[in-house]
Amino acid sequence: MWMKSSPKKNMNKMEAWEKYAFDVMFVGDDWKGSATWHQFELEFAEVGVAIEYLPYTKGTSSTQLRQTIQFINGK
Repeated sequence: MWMKSSPKKNMNKMEAWEKYAFDVMFVGDDWKGSATWHQFELEFAEVGVAIEYLPYTKGTSSTQLRQTIQFINGK
């Protein structure tokens, strides 16, 4: 099994799929059931991509993680 994580550069998920040709996308379960992600589910099902929702982790801030990584990378 081959896995690659790709940083989000913009909100265009289909553009990311065209570039990386992934077959699974992971997102926090706080998005599950939203109109936006329901639409993504429909669009990605057409190209064979599954969307997996990861459980919310109390006390973990994705914003803080992103900022820390950017700081470490000097951005």
